[in-house]
Amino acid sequence: MTEPLPYSDGARKAGDKEGSMNFDEETLAAKLKENPDLKIEVARISVKDVPVWKTPKPSKYRAKRTEYAGVLFDSKKEAEFAQKLDLLIKAGDIDFYLRQVSFPLPGKSSHRIDFVTFKTKAPRSLGQVWAIHFLEIKGRDLPMGKLKRRQVEQLFGIHVEVI
Repeated sequence: MTEPLPYSDGARKAGDKEGSMNFDEETLAAKLKENPDLKIEVARISVKDVPVWKTPKPSKYRAKRTEYAGVLFDSKKEAEFAQKLDLLIKAGDIDFYLRQVSFPLPGKSSHRIDFVTFKTKAPRSLGQVWAIHFLEIKGRDLPMGKLKRRQVEQLFGIHVEVI
């Protein structure tokens, strides 16, 4: 069997299954006998026609998404802080933490707190008394973030610590 002829626009590449338009010379000759009006065009591709894949645009504030413990964090700083929180859990300083806790704000907007940590303050026999800390990890603390954080603090009566 001979090498398939170059395919024209809309054709599939060699090895493609259903609907492939790559023919060997024998099949092509048979198709031409069946339909004498059939025109064959060989595709000519220039370098300009080949798509160029650009590298992804960096994030707005140059934060690099980082994976830690199978979780993708928005920044390296957040991933490192999660690692520290895991060590605090092992040491018994905190019981657990939550990530990306969202607080609804007026005007159909919301603000996400990076971490919320929980620690029992009293013995369980006295009931569940928790020490709860709201933490935001910031490389740059911008005015919009400060505004939203202030709104969350006033609306929900909490204090958000910026790290």
